[in-house]
Amino acid sequence: MANQGVTYSQLQDLMEDFYHLTKIRISFWSAAGEKLFMAPTSGNSDFCSKLRQIHSIDNACHSCDQQALRNAHQFRNQLYRFQCAAGLNEYVYPVFYQNTSLGYFMYGQVRNESVDSLGKLLREKLYRANPDAPFYIRSVREVGYSLEVIAE
Repeated sequence: MANQGVTYSQLQDLMEDFYHLTKIRISFWSAAGEKLFMAPTSGNSDFCSKLRQIHSIDNACHSCDQQALRNAHQFRNQLYRFQCAAGLNEYVYPVFYQNTSLGYFMYGQVRNESVDSLGKLLREKLYRANPDAPFYIRSVREVGYSLEVIAE
């Protein structure tokens, strides 16, 4: 059988289908740690977009993603779970062909606590990062993810 690759268009279609089925955002990152594709293509959630308006939080989010990719590289055929800078669960799945890293699927965020517990966690984290950002309290209530708990 001839080697059949996947086109960028097919990969984007697959990710869009995943998003439409689960309502969980998904992205594909290069082996070098660069975000190549995401679904939906509109970008980050409103929640993340609001948080990332604060420079220190944007830096923390970027650092957290890069560290997760480095950690996930050690796993083959395994899903790597981590907490994002805002305390939500995200997942990375490294993609290898033979012994070559092709990149990573990253999806999330998914909360594993009630909105009240998540709000308390975010208030603590974000207050330390920037005590002058009151909008995050409202943003916590606007997190629209339907999954409360993820089985491990």
